[in-house]
Amino acid sequence: MSNADEDIHPASSSKMQMSPEHREKGSKRRKRRKRRPKDVFSIPGVVKIVLSELAQKIIGCVAGVDVTTENPWTLVEKEAVLDNLELHEESSEFLPIRKELISFPRPKLLIG
Repeated sequence: MSNADEDIHPASSSKMQMSPEHREKGSKRRKRRKRRPKDVFSIPGVVKIVLSELAQKIIGCVAGVDVTTENPWTLVEKEAVLDNLELHEESSEFLPIRKELISFPRPKLLIG
């Protein structure tokens, strides 16, 4: 074996890797790209709605109490949301997704 062959070490995958002594002094290791988290709003059925403090209290999803950094999601009763829609027909934060809420098959909604 020649000196060049001795300095090549197999990496954990099928790629070959040169020993650090043979890398150029100015060369840098390639940085692995960090995977960006998938945009949660691109998932079907997920929408962004900004809730007023009053709406948060009514449905039981108060920021800092029910939803925190440690617990970013909470289940709320679908009926509480539908009641909010009925009581505030013209001003409810849930108006843009009214049809989706009515047709949603489960009794609870995941909100965060």
